[in-house]
Amino acid sequence: MTPPTPPRNLEEEQKAKALRGR
Repeated sequence: MTPPTPPRNLEEEQKAKALRGR
């Protein structure tokens, strides 16, 4: 597992938000 990076975290959060906000 890789460490939580800012860019990756942001991308993952946006994806989760988009899926949840759907």
